[in-house]
Amino acid sequence: MIHENLNLLPKNFKIFYTTLLTLIACESQIKKNPLAQMEERKNLSHIRTPDIIKDRIELKDMAIGQKIYNQYCMACHQSNGKGASGRFPPLNATDWVIGDKERLVHLILNGMEGEIEVNGEIYNGLMPQHSFLNDDQIADVLTYIRTHFENKATIITAEEVEKFRKSNKK
Repeated sequence: MIHENLNLLPKNFKIFYTTLLTLIACESQIKKNPLAQMEERKNLSHIRTPDIIKDRIELKDMAIGQKIYNQYCMACHQSNGKGASGRFPPLNATDWVIGDKERLVHLILNGMEGEIEVNGEIYNGLMPQHSFLNDDQIADVLTYIRTHFENKATIITAEEVEKFRKSNKK
């Protein structure tokens, strides 16, 4: 009945009345159980439960080495392995990747800080050590790097990583 006569009220009263109704509506929602509010929110059209297959971020047949690369290396060296000029060197067509395996393993184990020249460009960044990875993980990620990004180098085995880890020179 009040709603029908709302147009008969002066503008200031309409604003007051509308504001009062809004506050009452908001207060009733605030007093709801937070868990009930969350359940209601899930039913909104723009929020849904991800489908475990259709919403997979990584491909099902992704190599283990690629998964490790995506987790620990991609943020700096990028998904294409080209790095970031002046900060993070590329991984393609560089002696650091396709050259001496032992040097590469020690680079993963110890990390590196300071200037480095790669393919004629100076890079000055920080690569953290990844000695927390086990020998199989290091072998997998380095094999992935050495056989992708236009690289055609040989694989690195877990046995080689184990041997290089034992002789680790910092």
